[in-house]
Amino acid sequence: MGYDDLGHHLHQTGDLGNAVKAYGRMRDYCTTSSHVIIMNFRLISVSIDQGNWLAVQTNVQKLRSPGQQFAEAQRLAAKLSAAMGLALLASGDYKAAAQEFIETNPRMASARMDDPSDEEAYNEVVTPNDIAVYGGLCALASMDRTELQNRILDNAKFRAYLELEPHIRRAITFFVSSKYSSCLSILDSYRSDYLLDIYLHSHVHEIYFQIRSKAIQQYFIPFSCVAFTALAAAFDTDEQTIEREVTSMVKRGSLDARVDLVDRVLLAKRVDARKKVHEDALRIAREYERTAHLRILRMEMLNAGLEVAEKGKMGGTTGFDSVEGDQSRTSPSISSWFGEGAGRSLRSGLRG
Repeated sequence: MGYDDLGHHLHQTGDLGNAVKAYGRMRDYCTTSSHVIIMNFRLISVSIDQGNWLAVQTNVQKLRSPGQQFAEAQRLAAKLSAAMGLALLASGDYKAAAQEFIETNPRMASARMDDPSDEEAYNEVVTPNDIAVYGGLCALASMDRTELQNRILDNAKFRAYLELEPHIRRAITFFVSSKYSSCLSILDSYRSDYLLDIYLHSHVHEIYFQIRSKAIQQYFIPFSCVAFTALAAAFDTDEQTIEREVTSMVKRGSLDARVDLVDRVLLAKRVDARKKVHEDALRIAREYERTAHLRILRMEMLNAGLEVAEKGKMGGTTGFDSVEGDQSRTSPSISSWFGEGAGRSLRSGLRG
């Protein structure tokens, strides 16, 4: 296909805009499902190089759509998961990105990186080692310890990738075991490497910040009061740094606690369980009283004949008296409110 060769040439020479146009023109000449898959994968690759992550998600969804379940696309599902994971990582949705990386077919982990003919390899975009790093870091930033244990460490599919990056697995294991300082120490030792990654470098600080914040939250849960010295020792830092961190977390609302700068301790907010039960009981009683009042009001309206029936029911009427044709449809029954005599008098006055 000529447009495929032209798009490949433009892509290799760095003319990404015209490469997208050339690949887009292939659409009119796609006669088989394999042609459609090739076109979409070409567009995904160019869109990744462009940083057009919305286009990446769109093309992945086209191949995943229920109405177009191609057998070849199922065989290349690992590449689709990797591309979608990169797009979600770029958008800052770390939990969804982790889910995509976790579900990446483990066949990519055994692909030969030095063999371009291996269909399982996706080395021009991402390697199996990258899948392990991206998936592990996104999971640490977005999942709690139970999820990390069940969906990462006990996941047979993702284990094939974690074996390629054992330090990520050790960091997750330490986090699950509440050994937060060891986990953070491992991650800090690889920070400089991650800052050089083309996809991860702009998210390293945010991901590390979320991991550290979540570690502080998990550490503080069983305590009602923790001294800054104990926090600093647990996270292998100094008191001034830990003070700034917990103060920032409290201001943002991510840590439900109070900071005592006089005694230099972090205090958990005390919840009066008795008061909360009383407030809940009063709220339920008010809701029940309002519901009962509305039901009684409806019953009284039905008894007084103030219900407006639908057109075509009640003998073809709408529940209103007729006053000058369609004008009567704007007001309820006059006779039902003021009596038959008042209704006749008012109608006579309107006709006059």
